Amino acid sequence: MRRALCRALAVAFALGGSTLSMGQAFRPAAYLPIAASVVRVEADLEQGRLSVGSGVTVAPAVIATNCHVVRDATSIRVAGGGATWYIDAERGDLRRDVCFLRAPGWMGRPVMLARGDHPALGSTVVALGFTAGAAITPHVGTVSALHDFDGASVIESNASFNSGASGGGLFDDEGTMVGLLAFRRRDSTTSYYALPVEWVREAMARDGDWNEVHPLSGPAAFWQGDESQLPAFMRIDAAR
Repeated sequence: MRRALCRALAVAFALGGSTLSMGQAFRPAAYLPIAASVVRVEADLEQGRLSVGSGVTVAPAVIATNCHVVRDATSIRVAGGGATWYIDAERGDLRRDVCFLRAPGWMGRPVMLARGDHPALGSTVVALGFTAGAAITPHVGTVSALHDFDGASVIESNASFNSGASGGGLFDDEGTMVGLLAFRRRDSTTSYYALPVEWVREAMARDGDWNEVHPLSGPAAFWQGDESQLPAFMRIDAAR
């Protein structure tokens, strides 16, 4: 099983593209435990609709994801380890777009969270999530910018991902999680953003406040407003 997953990751990296230089060696085996800790998130919405994203195991039976994936959910389940696990409680910070799901019985191993305040500019990162919600697909890139916002640095990289990978993880070349995949710049096909791992740490430190799964009310994520409401680094004029 592990050997097959290693081959699958190697093929996925080859198909997904890579910005690694000739002097850098990618080691698929290093990402095996990470792949086993990333889950597909399925959120049932009203009127039979479905929201699909990704999530990362950050504590025993606890999965971090984006709030925009689950905020309108009436029920949530995650797929991992060849089985489906139902979520019995959730909590999070809607504005920062960091939500946590509690999955009793889920035995996924928590990933290692970076302890530095951010990865270095130009460093190699790997975006790992479920492409189109169908298959876990890693993409390699580099950190192109760090944007100070709300006490931490939002990470911009060219490690691509699509909406099905929202809530997945951004990892450094050692397999440590440095950010939570979230969104792409509206006017770009090369700027992809991950939420700071500090926000994940801060929210995890606040134990309690678990609620039954239900549609969440509150502010939109910081990156989802009108142009005038967006952080300065996301405004189209700022990129010119």
